[in-house]
Amino acid sequence: MNLWAWESHAPPIGWFVVDFALFVGGLVYFAAAPLSRAFAQRQAAIQKAISEAATAHARATSEQHMWRERMARVEGEIKEMQRSGEVEGARERDRLVHEARAYASRLQADSATQAEQELQRAQARLRRALVRSTLTEASLRLQARLTPAKTTDLLDASICAMGDAATQLLPKTVE
Repeated sequence: MNLWAWESHAPPIGWFVVDFALFVGGLVYFAAAPLSRAFAQRQAAIQKAISEAATAHARATSEQHMWRERMARVEGEIKEMQRSGEVEGARERDRLVHEARAYASRLQADSATQAEQELQRAQARLRRALVRSTLTEASLRLQARLTPAKTTDLLDASICAMGDAATQLLPKTVE
């Protein structure tokens, strides 16, 4: 191995080592402070990000617990709402049934009253029709039996009866 001599078959390695050491020394001399500041800033940024992430994780964990508690309460509230809805529904159903029964009884009473009134009107119509029919039948029978001589006798008797009634109604005069 050739450290310092320049030969054509093997270049000297010693000069390369010295050259490299000078390069690294200059690099450390000129770049050490800015690199140190950059690494310190990077470390501070990473630590800040870690602390922010830890804070966010703690906040997310507390919110997760809060939401789990809310979800547990929501399920209880849903069950309570279902239970109260069933109670209110049963109460409303009972109220509607009661109102429907009251309405049905009013309808039955109104229907009975209307039926009674209609029955009375029908009975009155039937009586009128029966009286008309009876009068017509009696009139036809009288006309069939009444002769002109009987008619004259009846008219004379009626006139006499009216005259007697008129004389009874007129005041008596003293002569």
